[in-house]
Amino acid sequence: MKHLIVIFMLVSGVFSGFSQSNHPVTWTFETKAVDSNVFNLIIKAEIKELWHIYPQKTSGGALGMPTQITFEENDTIELIGETEGKAAGEGSKPNAPYFSKGAVFIQKLKLKTKTASKLNFKVRYMACTNAMCLPPTTKQFTVEFTEKDFKKE
Repeated sequence: MKHLIVIFMLVSGVFSGFSQSNHPVTWTFETKAVDSNVFNLIIKAEIKELWHIYPQKTSGGALGMPTQITFEENDTIELIGETEGKAAGEGSKPNAPYFSKGAVFIQKLKLKTKTASKLNFKVRYMACTNAMCLPPTTKQFTVEFTEKDFKKE
């Protein structure tokens, strides 16, 4: 019984040690204009050493779940094409089965109206090492566009 309690305390300590501020993956995003009223939403993951995340589509045998990026429906913003992901960071391996240094996901967007708009999206992923994975994590973000971002065609 004592062994079970000690194991439970160790496991709890590992997971509480990876609270929000210590989590091995940090997410940021930015937008860049690419055409009249068309933007690239660039979502970046910075991954601490020894950890990795999986791409949106993984081959069989992956330990963790694939990264999932979902966008809330919005009548004022059109998603163009699929979200594309690639490895990033110095020394990353482009053909590796997972992202170990960093990752960049790009979604093309088109503003359909001249009004201010917000696009909510979620990133759901699992941070893993070669020995274990943390529970799935979901991060929520909002990208905002103002009337200044809308250009006359």
